[in-house]
Amino acid sequence: MPEAVQKKFIQDGNKFYFKGSPDKLAFRDTGTSLKTKVDGEAVVDSMITIAKNRGWSEIKVTGTESFKKDVWQEATKQGIAVRGYTPTKTEVAAMERQGFDIPKQGQSHAPEAEIKSDKEKAADALKNLSASEAVKKHPELAPYVAAVSAIEKKLATEKLSESNKKAIMDRVRQNAVNSYNEGITPKMQLKETAAQRSYGSSGVVTMKKTVIFSICLLASACSHSPVPESKTDTGAVSKTVRISPDYIATGHSAGLRVFKYGKRTLIEAQGSTGKAWGLTGDTITFEKVGNYLVSENLLNDFYIRHNGQTVHIELVRPAPVIAEPTPLPEPVKVEVVEVKSFPELEAYSRDQLSQYQKMLDDLAAIKSTTGADLFHAQVKQNAIREKLEQHSPVTFISFGFAKTLFEPDTALDKVLFPAALDASEIHLRGRTDSVRASKADIWIAEQRANNVKAYLVKNGVDPKIIKVSHLPEGDFLLPPQAETSKAVNRRVEIEVKP
Repeated sequence: MPEAVQKKFIQDGNKFYFKGSPDKLAFRDTGTSLKTKVDGEAVVDSMITIAKNRGWSEIKVTGTESFKKDVWQEATKQGIAVRGYTPTKTEVAAMERQGFDIPKQGQSHAPEAEIKSDKEKAADALKNLSASEAVKKHPELAPYVAAVSAIEKKLATEKLSESNKKAIMDRVRQNAVNSYNEGITPKMQLKETAAQRSYGSSGVVTMKKTVIFSICLLASACSHSPVPESKTDTGAVSKTVRISPDYIATGHSAGLRVFKYGKRTLIEAQGSTGKAWGLTGDTITFEKVGNYLVSENLLNDFYIRHNGQTVHIELVRPAPVIAEPTPLPEPVKVEVVEVKSFPELEAYSRDQLSQYQKMLDDLAAIKSTTGADLFHAQVKQNAIREKLEQHSPVTFISFGFAKTLFEPDTALDKVLFPAALDASEIHLRGRTDSVRASKADIWIAEQRANNVKAYLVKNGVDPKIIKVSHLPEGDFLLPPQAETSKAVNRRVEIEVKP
């Protein structure tokens, strides 16, 4: 097996699994064919590498159009002829401009060899078969079938004509097929309507929410999410993907991640990275910090050479709202249970996070602050903001150096106790400012959390709903070098769940 494939995948017999997700199958090798359900660049590259290593001079490809195109491009670079995909004149011209000859079909006497994508069959099953038959033949379709079935069941109760119901379900099924082909998993979104709010006692907000079943994009810091294609300067079609919550990239961006951190841009790259330049052609300089490249200013739109290819990077901007030419059917809504929130405690938490974000932005401008520390601190603060959006606010109590006792904060107490007395769960997490913990740090982190628990119980909070944990090192809100940062990192986090 080629070394390049062994570095990317774990081999178990004739099956190859992703090293980063060892339970996820990448592709199968039957000896005369290579089969996959993942239309990814790394998978295609590895299958073509195997084909080249075996001396296959001609292959047959089946699957989605995008998969067949990717196989044709990579096989052409390796001098392998491809049957099953007819490239456009523009695609052929683009390959020839890059110096690649287009191998001709039918001139090889090699044994029959195939590269297949099973996605096409699964997509057809999702669109045309019953729910039980589709899942039986393709178990990976379960979440898509569940979402479609839930909408269909609810739609049956709506006062719509049969033709409208059919039109809606045809559109839902096609959306499900599109999402499956792009690797997007359906999710349920909770959406709040302002008119549904009502205020209860103790400053607690109660509101009714609706569940809208949607097959939509999940944007993550660690995945590539497809967006519309564009053309390169050679005329070839080039995919634009989401490479982080902050940036999109056009071109061969595998192994490239770009983040917005305060007033600077941080780049994490696997492989070789060359020069970068702006839209006017001016060269952009970066400071190398560990495995990261950090710019002097926040970059909105620029180009960079990565693994021998030019990649166009753009800061994500809000998408424009485009009116549909014809009115769409009303969203399908299902009433669910009431959800509480604690507006005053949430406002307090939001204020604390704003202060910490400002401190993080200021630290990003200091060259001694490492890119890795900025990265981990921003991820931590973002995770707490996500909890806040789910109405589980997190507030913080600070401690002096090596101290386990604290001075009560009357402003925090005023908003904390009404919420704590009405909460379903309270999580207390003790922390220190240590990068590498000692035995004393373990005791200090635990004792801080226990002292906050005792304070809550003393003021009437049910001890049964309080969960205590501690971590004697890391998990910092701010990079750990400065004394002001250390004072913030010595803390107990109080998460209140409604």
